[in-house]
Amino acid sequence: MTSEEMAGNPAKTVSQLITISQERLGLSDDQLAAALGYESGNVVACIKKGLMRLPAGRVPELAQALELAPGQLMRMVLKELDPTTLAAIETCLGPLHLTPGEAQLITTLRQEQKGKGIAPILHKADSLVAALVIGEAQ
Repeated sequence: MTSEEMAGNPAKTVSQLITISQERLGLSDDQLAAALGYESGNVVACIKKGLMRLPAGRVPELAQALELAPGQLMRMVLKELDPTTLAAIETCLGPLHLTPGEAQLITTLRQEQKGKGIAPILHKADSLVAALVIGEAQ
């Protein structure tokens, strides 16, 4: 599920998102627990019931198992675990998720850099326009 699809998802909590995603993919608690490295589906059941919080360190595995956007899932997990820490992270580092277009732009920049310094020049008018200047090899 992409960031945009997750944004339109009715789930308000991590536990709701897990349940909805499990149903969409036909995964049992035991299958999901195995994907997360747990021996028993009871752990997943406890997370879904709110008796246990999903450790932030398990977000990558959960996102992969449930076919979710990892950044958006991490944001949702951190919002539940510690909203003030999430706010501080986003103030210092920017938002934890990118739109698919933003992610594609960054991925392309990194792939094409190949040892060269790339400095984006941004111009804001009615829309945001990005022009790239490729510098000397470093």
